[in-house]
Amino acid sequence: MFAFFKASMRSGVGIIAFYCAIAAVAFLLQWFPISGIFLMIFGGLLIIGALVHIMLLHLALAAITGLIGRAWLALPIAYYAGGYYLHLLSVQEVTTTAAAIETANKEQAFRADRPFTYLSTGVESLELLQRFKIDAAYSREASQDGREYGAYSYAKGADCDKGSAGFYYANRYTQPFLWRRDLFPSYTGADKTRQCILLQTVKEADPGYEIRDALDRDKPAPLLYRQFIVKWTALDARTNKVVATVKVGSMTPLPMVQFIVAGCWLNDGAPSWDCGASFMWGSDMIAVGYKKRTDHGNPFTPVVDVETSQAAALGHALGLEPRSPTD
Repeated sequence: MFAFFKASMRSGVGIIAFYCAIAAVAFLLQWFPISGIFLMIFGGLLIIGALVHIMLLHLALAAITGLIGRAWLALPIAYYAGGYYLHLLSVQEVTTTAAAIETANKEQAFRADRPFTYLSTGVESLELLQRFKIDAAYSREASQDGREYGAYSYAKGADCDKGSAGFYYANRYTQPFLWRRDLFPSYTGADKTRQCILLQTVKEADPGYEIRDALDRDKPAPLLYRQFIVKWTALDARTNKVVATVKVGSMTPLPMVQFIVAGCWLNDGAPSWDCGASFMWGSDMIAVGYKKRTDHGNPFTPVVDVETSQAAALGHALGLEPRSPTD
């Protein structure tokens, strides 16, 4: 047995077959949920990718030392050269797509009515109220008494003291809640004014617009890069007509050296036990439709520059004026 193994290691085909056999066993163990979950916890999805690089290194060293034919050097060279070419294609496609999205965003120009009020039906659309000079925003709330709305209103100075530090459900109609105590927590200048957002429940709401934000699913997932693009849509609440649409988010191209991720994992959204393979995405995230932060601060603490907000593109499209820490 050992003699057979030793002989196989003197052949390029034998080396490839050896690592393919290990990879097949690793994938088979992940196929079954019981052993697969254990391997998933300890990085089982990375095993096959690591084996590929070890195999290519083994082939290269064996070819250089004359253990196998020099022609086998072509395989690792082709893999890494091809992977770098995919990286270049990926970066080019991301650059082109991102530029097209940002151009389309800038072409959106609509003068929204004043005072501006809106119904928030998205996950992040309340950020528009925090970053732009808007009178009020509303969100639908579930209630045993029927439909009611959360009314978010801008306040400054002593008016912020009207909001309670805690939310009390029984007093939701009469006692405002201090939903955002400071709109510019990162700004410490002496000229800073106190600005906040108050939340109070109301029975009726008459917003002029509706703001939606949802994951963009207009096109199938791209092959050469990963994207997380959110479509922000503003509609006239009375006519239901779309008045502005922008897209913001991020794109991540392939890295210079490709690493294969293969195996099985728990899809808790389905839920199901799924298997598959793909390249590992790079870490160079490219912001699309907004300015990427470079301060390395707390991502949950907004900075003064409104352009770092993903709500900025829609705010500009609607002709809204950004807030300032000195307002």
